[in-house]
Amino acid sequence: MLAQRISSINTVSSICERTGADIDEIAKAIGLDSRLGSKFLKAGLGFGGSCFKKDILSLVYLAQSLNLEEVAEYWMQVITINEFQRNRFVKRVVSNLHGTLIGKKISILGYAFKKDTSDTRESPAVEVVKSLLADNPSEIAIFDPRCNPEDVKDEIKRLFATTGLKLLKPDGPIEGTPPTSLHPTLPLTSYSLQRLLRSLLRLQRRPHPHRMGPIPVPAFPAQRIRLPQIRHCAKTRVRCCKTDSQPYSI
Repeated sequence: MLAQRISSINTVSSICERTGADIDEIAKAIGLDSRLGSKFLKAGLGFGGSCFKKDILSLVYLAQSLNLEEVAEYWMQVITINEFQRNRFVKRVVSNLHGTLIGKKISILGYAFKKDTSDTRESPAVEVVKSLLADNPSEIAIFDPRCNPEDVKDEIKRLFATTGLKLLKPDGPIEGTPPTSLHPTLPLTSYSLQRLLRSLLRLQRRPHPHRMGPIPVPAFPAQRIRLPQIRHCAKTRVRCCKTDSQPYSI
């Protein structure tokens, strides 16, 4: 039921994008209904983790085994919408970068399937990385405050082992360390932008052979799937999104 709720609000977000409506305002209005409540109404990349998809597929299998094809199709649509939302996000990113990622650098903030964990099983970020790679960017830098960079690299090697492609630096585009230059950035996990930026600033101050340069601009909040306004934060001397809501995945 929680996965269904997430896919439902994401379908509304796609309508909002086409019509110019604000999905956050609509979600807030829906949440004011005491019969529904406000939880799990944050539009974003959809659900991840090892449980939701597995449980839904088990329900689909049970319905099919009982010859309830309509029921099976209904629950399968929850997963279909989840995948549709991720693909729509990637298409929006490519569209806003003049239709191609060739020769461009992308940063990803957040790699686990939810905040405060290093668990990347069925993470939306993993699928986004796969889709971005199809457009041949020159670099994808990945940072998550709870994920070990070496673990991220090992997982990427495992996921793409059958392809024979060399995806990790220096032979490929993927860098499992914090970004080192100013380029478009995708916050993909539900950390607040302020927390991610604080983590990056701590890395800046820490002596390290890969000392970071300027903090990249978070240009594509996943919950809106459109370019936000950018403002300059004088206190931290970094640039961040002018938005009240945060990207959401569970």
